[in-house]
Amino acid sequence: MEKVIRYVGIADCHGVESLQEIKSGPEAAETIKQEFYNLQVRAMANPQRHAVTMVVGFTEKQHDMLQKHLRKQNTVGALRFIKNLEDGHGPLGKIRELQVSSPKNWKSIPNPKLDPYG
Repeated sequence: MEKVIRYVGIADCHGVESLQEIKSGPEAAETIKQEFYNLQVRAMANPQRHAVTMVVGFTEKQHDMLQKHLRKQNTVGALRFIKNLEDGHGPLGKIRELQVSSPKNWKSIPNPKLDPYG
């Protein structure tokens, strides 16, 4: 069975805003639920950025590639990478898990032009 690395985070019109890794174990489901709620409240505080709270699960290879984007602070590239995995594009296959709080906003991001404050 392939290991899945799970994160809870926020993405918005400027890309991946934050990601928190969720350690696997008996408390993982409750941790995901609590962190999703906490981040949802934060995301709703800035509606002009079209923020989406998300739970994502990656294979190790997908995770490694995502980390390359994040180390370079390429937040737009990181979000595009996740969205490409959602569609199953590329050699790394389809993302293992994806839940988003607002499918409508998810479709419109990343797009910095959506932020009226720049």
